[in-house]
Amino acid sequence: MSLERRGDKFLVFGLGALALVSAGLLAFFLFGTDRSGGGGAGVAGGGLGGGSEPRTPGAGRRDSAKASAEETEETVDPAKFAALIEELKAAILAEEVERADSIVAANPGLLEAAVPMLIGLLEDSSPSEKSKRLVVLYLKRVPTEEVRAALRRALQRETLLGVRKALLMALGELKDVPSIPIIAKLLLDPAELLEIRLLAADTLGYIGHPDATPALLQVIESLKNSMTTDADKSLVSHVLQALGMIKDRRATAPLLLLLQDPKSSPWLVWQLVRAMGGIGDPAVTQALLAIARAEAGDPTFGKSARLDAIRSLFAVAAAGDAATAKAIIDLFQEIPDETFKKEALHNLAKLADNKDVLKELNTVLDTNEDFAYKNLALLGMAHKGGAESVDKILETIRANEKFDSNDVASKLGRQYLQMTDDEQREAMKGKLVSALENENDPRVLESLVDNLGRTADPALAEAIQKRIESTDNAGLRSKGYFAIANAHPDKAVPMLEKAIMDTERDGQERADAIEAMQYWDSMAAIQALERLRDSLTSDDQQVMRIQVEGALNMVIQNYEKKKSGK
Repeated sequence: MSLERRGDKFLVFGLGALALVSAGLLAFFLFGTDRSGGGGAGVAGGGLGGGSEPRTPGAGRRDSAKASAEETEETVDPAKFAALIEELKAAILAEEVERADSIVAANPGLLEAAVPMLIGLLEDSSPSEKSKRLVVLYLKRVPTEEVRAALRRALQRETLLGVRKALLMALGELKDVPSIPIIAKLLLDPAELLEIRLLAADTLGYIGHPDATPALLQVIESLKNSMTTDADKSLVSHVLQALGMIKDRRATAPLLLLLQDPKSSPWLVWQLVRAMGGIGDPAVTQALLAIARAEAGDPTFGKSARLDAIRSLFAVAAAGDAATAKAIIDLFQEIPDETFKKEALHNLAKLADNKDVLKELNTVLDTNEDFAYKNLALLGMAHKGGAESVDKILETIRANEKFDSNDVASKLGRQYLQMTDDEQREAMKGKLVSALENENDPRVLESLVDNLGRTADPALAEAIQKRIESTDNAGLRSKGYFAIANAHPDKAVPMLEKAIMDTERDGQERADAIEAMQYWDSMAAIQALERLRDSLTSDDQQVMRIQVEGALNMVIQNYEKKKSGK
């Protein structure tokens, strides 16, 4: 359970990874602007670039964008859905997208039963382009081998542009390795439409399998000496991005040769630099360093290529190459240009879990007089510096109010949540608990309570509870209510109930205590709010009674949804 608060930003919980998606893939989704958000076969249905929104407490609505295959483990009886299948077919053929989505959303298991009908429509030449796009979006949600094979067959014979795009997108989302030869053929065909070739390159990148590498390199080889048109440049850019996504180190040698070719244009050098960062091969480190160190005004290497060389060096170091991390430290120390020096430090800050890098960041904090440099180093330490950096971080933000204590505390919380090593996590927890118990600077303490409370960690919440029980600071108590409620709601009921009933407390604090309770889903919270509602009887308590009734209604709804398993 997590709590929403107006005007606040959240920690992003847990580990996550974001896939790079090109403009070509994203553009495909634009065709769906007439779709309703409720059906789940549009962007919310899981496009390559789509993300999922965090589930708020009490949200019991079924996500209709999830595959029906995940909603039922039983074998579906097609006869059960015969009438519904015909109704869905009619809605698809009539291009009634909202109606079709509603039918699917209301009937888990329907799509599995409808697969033969959907494949039939896909293979039929009579349905409209819009109808067939909808068919593809439904089929990809039932990713059986039968469906995958049908999508591959359709890609080889379909002529409608929108449907071909939908098929490429679907096979990319499914990471369908057997489709690579089919997609590669589209990519390599010079007579093919440019937008199909671009999307084919993007799809190969998203599938992410090294089987696609030879075809992608073949495109580069065929165009390396003739990139005179925008179309050629666009295709090369998409192909290089795909190679960066696949991360097949077999591509390193040919790309390095092209990088070192004096006939390669500055634009191509820039694109190659970016692709090399994606591949992450330490074999490119020296070549990237040479570009990053190039003199300003060098016609071979533009400013964008030099900046991206630093970013690609970071990508190589982040993939685990300590020597490249050390090379970025050397670059930071030696390079005179402020723009590139700050870029080097910015990327070093993201490598603060490296001991050599952490030492350099400490040196920056201690010796550099420029606030921008100090701030980059500080945020890097808060992001990845581990338990050993906590004392130094707090000392620094205490000493200078220019540092954003909320940003620093937020990064400390994220770092703690993302730690996977038990020993490191325990050490970090000990430092954070100690900080919550002993911090005396009001600004720093409020930031710690507010941001560390969002981790929903019981040990941190217990430290926060002890701290706010002994404070007269109403603002600090309010922030603490949310932290405690988030980590262990039932234990927080007595404290929040007491705060709400204490007429000596500020009205905003009491309202915050009510808000902290309203996302719960327990009987204890219901009973507490009922007691509060029944005790608020005087005229001057009516506003608070309305607030309590609103919170009570939310908690009851959440409780009922939890009981029903929704």
